Amino acid sequence: MQYKNKERIPILDILRGIAVALMVLAHTIAFIYVGNSSLLAFFMDFGNTVCFTIFLFTSGASSYIAYTGVKEQDWSIKKKSLAKRLGGLITGYYFVAFISSTGNIESIQDILKILFLIEIPGYTEFLLPFILFGTIILSGRNPIRKIVRTFPSTLIFSIFFFVLGNTVFDLNISGGMQPYISIIAGSDSLYRFPLLQYSPVFLLGLYFGKLINRKGHSIRTISIPYILTLLILVSTHFITPKIYHLNTFDRWPPSIAFLSAGLLVSFFMIYFSSYFEEYNSIKPLVKLGKTALGIYIWHDIILQINAKVFKFETDSHFLILTAFGTILLVSFGIVTLYRHIRYK
Repeated sequence: MQYKNKERIPILDILRGIAVALMVLAHTIAFIYVGNSSLLAFFMDFGNTVCFTIFLFTSGASSYIAYTGVKEQDWSIKKKSLAKRLGGLITGYYFVAFISSTGNIESIQDILKILFLIEIPGYTEFLLPFILFGTIILSGRNPIRKIVRTFPSTLIFSIFFFVLGNTVFDLNISGGMQPYISIIAGSDSLYRFPLLQYSPVFLLGLYFGKLINRKGHSIRTISIPYILTLLILVSTHFITPKIYHLNTFDRWPPSIAFLSAGLLVSFFMIYFSSYFEEYNSIKPLVKLGKTALGIYIWHDIILQINAKVFKFETDSHFLILTAFGTILLVSFGIVTLYRHIRYK
């Protein structure tokens, strides 16, 4: 299917819907499961490997369609919309961060550390790259448009930012600046989704959004060369000597092989989902994709409350799947109800 000049691309919502379901499953297993099932361990590891990359890639594609690629006369309106969205992301981040820190806050200093991103509670760092990339577009979309003007320029800047990020990471800077450097380039002792190393994913997403929005090519035609290239990059992990940051399968910070695996899954999903996007049976995934941010926030809150208050754990596959389905549906229901009340 072609999507030239469409405001919203259904296939991106399908992709986000699949990713958000995988994420909730992975986090449910991580928080609740206490058994030793290799199958559940596989789904947790698979979700941890691909979900963030999928979200960031689709965010880049959507950002080009909604903000970066719009005409100059439409930018003032879109700019307000982006600022409003960023406000929601920031509010959501602090909402989750303070709930995650319940019981650990003992002084005003602890509050200030969270407010100024010195302390970033677990399972909240996910949101920071989306806030930062959105802020970059808000403050200067024209340089971004130039970066993704052609595929070679997109690739060159992707390599530059990735190398810069790993160079800073390897300096292993400590002290007061470490929390902020970890957000930008990662840190040995802090788990973050570093902005520079994940820039290739976002930039490729922007370029992909440009292709499907402006040229009107078939999404399957666009996807094939990406799939072939990424297959080659992922295969280097298995057939060549290991080189740190390149073909080792590292998540913190992400290696080229790790990023390529997430992108490969993204393009496979795009390619095959495009055959089914018109089917009614796929519509629930579209709805999940449209509410992915809200589901992320509320599923995290539910899991954090359980960990701190109810402390429910199980080694039962059935109960894990029941918990997963319940958390996903409750999170979706809360977001849907909020939207209904807000836009009524």
